[in-house]
Amino acid sequence: MQMRVDDIVIPERVRQQLGDVPALARSIHESGLLHPVVVRPDNVLIAGARRLAAVQLLGWESVPVTVVENLEEAGRALRAEADENTCREPLNAEEQVDLSERLRPFVEAEARERQQKAIRARDEKGRAVATGVNFTQVAEGNSRERVAAAVGASWRTLEKEREVVQAAREEPEKYGPILEKLNQDGKVDRAYRALKNQKPKPVPQVPEGEFDVIYADPPWQYDFSETEIREIENQYPTMTAKEIGEIAVPAASNSVLLLWATAPKLREALAVMADWGFRYITHAVWDKELIGMGYWFRGQHELLLVGVKGKMAPPDASLRHSSVFRSKRGKHSEKPALFYDWIEQSFPGRRYLELFARAPRQGWVIWGNEAP
Repeated sequence: MQMRVDDIVIPERVRQQLGDVPALARSIHESGLLHPVVVRPDNVLIAGARRLAAVQLLGWESVPVTVVENLEEAGRALRAEADENTCREPLNAEEQVDLSERLRPFVEAEARERQQKAIRARDEKGRAVATGVNFTQVAEGNSRERVAAAVGASWRTLEKEREVVQAAREEPEKYGPILEKLNQDGKVDRAYRALKNQKPKPVPQVPEGEFDVIYADPPWQYDFSETEIREIENQYPTMTAKEIGEIAVPAASNSVLLLWATAPKLREALAVMADWGFRYITHAVWDKELIGMGYWFRGQHELLLVGVKGKMAPPDASLRHSSVFRSKRGKHSEKPALFYDWIEQSFPGRRYLELFARAPRQGWVIWGNEAP
């Protein structure tokens, strides 16, 4: 069918990403328009922005259009558009995000239809069937994966791209350079990490009261990583030593701090210890029994620094452990349970606080972004 060019609604961001329109206009003038543009039923453009701009340049008042009403058809149109755009580079991160937003109405419509079919499910006697499936969650999971596939990305990658794009559009002066670099080099994890490092990090309210034993495993921010796969920020949000040191730790006047540090972060860990009002006493070593990454040495250990505030007696002589704890490394940043056991035996009946905790533990107060 034909549609007036002026009746087609072009999303604003699409207008800014058209590439070499004159070259395509010359091709259309010589060979004709090989494929119609693609629109939604409400005339919003799905695919063919460059073709539409080219025919406008040629002075056409109307253009052949295909109206698509479901995600599958729209996805095919978008892939075809990407394949035929020989005058420009493949879709960048920002374009993938914009195209995914144009597909969203189809996703929502299909999700509603799947849910309605599930609700209408009946057995052979016409009775409603209770499936026990959360169809809302299933629909959401399927939809995001289908949209991501339609624009040529995984859903996890697309979500990271979306967060970078949104931040850049809300605060272009601050985050625009991150998006610009992402569009150029396509390194999504690096851009996402840069965004997280620049964005203010929400710090949970520290617990009330005072604690005798403080156990902390800070998410140290590193300047580089040997491989992008093992980037710390791919695992959890990191903090600078200054940000960590500014936390108001609710330590009792007589208390002990057990602070984790990796070898490259030793100097910063000692500074944080001082910022929190503790004086360094000694440290233990955790031998992970597995070799990791590193530039000078391949790291196989972490340091558990010990600091005290006021007067805090060391463990009883009968409980003094070797300075080397051996336990095989588990999940990223996860510390062995044997350290909790040692702390509770060495400082029995105390008020325990774990900072940057990952999981609850009986008898402990926990604090951190990942604490339940």
